[in-house]
Amino acid sequence: MSTASADKLGRLRKLLQADPTNASLRRQCVDLATQTGQYEIVVQLADSALAAAPADTRALFDKATGLIGQRAYRPALDLLRQLEPAAAADSAVRMNVALCCYCLGDFASAKQHLDGCRAVGVKTPGMLRMLVSSCHHLGLLDEAVSIAGENEAAASSDAGLAGVFALLYLDADDPLRAAKFAGIALRLNPKSLDGRVTEATLLTARAQTERAQQMLEGVIEDAPTTARAWIGLGSLSLLAQQLAAAKQQLRRGLELMPEFVGAWQLLGWAQLVSGELIAAAETFERARALDPDFAETHGGLATVAAIRGEDQRARELIDTALRLEQDCLAAQVAQAVLLGRSGRPAQAQELIANAVAGLAAKDGIALSKLLLRTHKSRQ
Repeated sequence: MSTASADKLGRLRKLLQADPTNASLRRQCVDLATQTGQYEIVVQLADSALAAAPADTRALFDKATGLIGQRAYRPALDLLRQLEPAAAADSAVRMNVALCCYCLGDFASAKQHLDGCRAVGVKTPGMLRMLVSSCHHLGLLDEAVSIAGENEAAASSDAGLAGVFALLYLDADDPLRAAKFAGIALRLNPKSLDGRVTEATLLTARAQTERAQQMLEGVIEDAPTTARAWIGLGSLSLLAQQLAAAKQQLRRGLELMPEFVGAWQLLGWAQLVSGELIAAAETFERARALDPDFAETHGGLATVAAIRGEDQRARELIDTALRLEQDCLAAQVAQAVLLGRSGRPAQAQELIANAVAGLAAKDGIALSKLLLRTHKSRQ
């Protein structure tokens, strides 16, 4: 806060102390404290108003706003619930309820309130950012892409919204739009997390691994709980045959984002190359439970079966994988193991290691499928 703003707020608060019932003066204090990020003062001012009038809806809203500024989303939401009868007619209340739900990870409730805001014509970048991101988190990719497509102009001047669009288009298998909006996000804000994660993922799929690693390490330094950055680093470690690091990084990413099907698949490959057949089978099963229609997971299970000499099961799984996707890389690896190395784990492991090592350089499309495969709802 600037010295001038601090001095002005101090003067206004002294005047308010001398005239505590002056509603206009209180409003000026609350608004200036909010604008300058003095959220503790916002809460104090609201509390003094509520002490005199516990049902004062404006003071309740102000206190919730101050709590949101302090990232105390649960108590803020509890206060806003008292205002919900007015939420249908007051977009500001509904937006703050949505914000609290979003920050608490309740994306379904957030979307419900954001849909209401959109229905009455609210199209601010902040609202669109939360709405598209909520749909994305819920696996509603078609709906999210539709909303983004209608509002791409709004992202041209808002780094946060452009980053959300970039990540969405990445998962929607639209790398051209993903690259476009990652570029916009990074131009507007070079520290954009979503922009950097998207760009690094695209670089990895194009085998530009050194630049990708630098970008992802920067993301981890700035925001250590960014799941996709850990998963991206894990994929790079896997490609470099740094298996211990790959498994550690992928597990960290999956702790933060357990619905990332492609990351389970990458972890399964790391375990296969390490000779951990039981662990790999369990990992591929986790991936299959999240997305039974992902061909690469069936191919991974087929590879495990082929290594174990379970020829019939391997063939069945290969057939399923190829039925889902004709050029499934994992199924091709499983076929090679089945044809020439069934029941010979050492030789099969070498073949798998060679396939993984060449994944980005020889088949960037295959790596992209894993890096971009997140859980999607069936719409």
